[in-house]
Amino acid sequence: MYSLLQILQIVLNFVRLGGVVAIALIAIFTVVTRAAQSKLSPGQTILVVASSLLAGVAVWVLPSLINFVRADSNSIVPDYPFIGSY
Repeated sequence: MYSLLQILQIVLNFVRLGGVVAIALIAIFTVVTRAAQSKLSPGQTILVVASSLLAGVAVWVLPSLINFVRADSNSIVPDYPFIGSY
């Protein structure tokens, strides 16, 4: 039987994979529609590919980055004040 942590990790991987697939489909759709309109230039193609790669990396890295920030927040702002109160 899976523990809750393993189940959440599997769900997170499915959500990440779904986000990357959705971004890839949107990028392909954008390139195909631009090609059908005969407005496809190399610059636009490079821009669509670069922005979809950046969005894919953001979708993949953002949950881990948020988790790291949440875990390290107590070292920046402690839960308790040293002197006095908040």
